Amino acid sequence: MSKMKLKDFIQNHGRKTFAISSTPQKWPAVEKDMNNRYFPTPYQLLSDWCGAYLKNDWAINQRSEGLVLVVKGIDDENQIREMLKVSDNAKITEAGYTTYSTTYGQAEYKGLAGDLGYVF
Repeated sequence: MSKMKLKDFIQNHGRKTFAISSTPQKWPAVEKDMNNRYFPTPYQLLSDWCGAYLKNDWAINQRSEGLVLVVKGIDDENQIREMLKVSDNAKITEAGYTTYSTTYGQAEYKGLAGDLGYVF
């Protein structure tokens, strides 16, 4: 499906969807990949990856505390869980009644970037 604004996603799908949140991450240590392409910010990379790999509606929102991502559909949830280390603990956020914390560090960044053709 497609990327949506967070408020539109919640209006259409409610808050009973799979949601993750992550603390802010820094840019990669190098500015360009081996093909001379600039690396995107962690937020932009995750957004690009979702656009390329998710099948259903989704929304991502950058905020001062990090980012929040919501997806609709178990297949998309499973893909996110494969790419990012998702905790078992959940909290309530603006994105959902059960928003899980996730680790989105250098290893996860490299995995997402590799899927999109960036070469380290």
